[in-house]
Amino acid sequence: MSELPGYLALAWGKQERPTRGPKPGLSLERIVAAGVAVADAEGLAGLSMSRIAAEVGAKPMSLYRYVGSKDDLVILMIDHAGGPRR
Repeated sequence: MSELPGYLALAWGKQERPTRGPKPGLSLERIVAAGVAVADAEGLAGLSMSRIAAEVGAKPMSLYRYVGSKDDLVILMIDHAGGPRR
């Protein structure tokens, strides 16, 4: 069985966020929620890391500490739309 990508392991509570380094100013949940809100209002064509960063009050490159790419973010948004895990 293959290992989960890091962003999914974090989102699903299977991996803890590293405690080393500066305390994160954002959360994966907040970034995903902002992505869903932008896509809901503007469609997927309006979804960009810059646009999401503006929504959460961060610099675009800081989002890459939480998600590896826009594609990873879209996967998390789809996962989020599926509702909570039991």
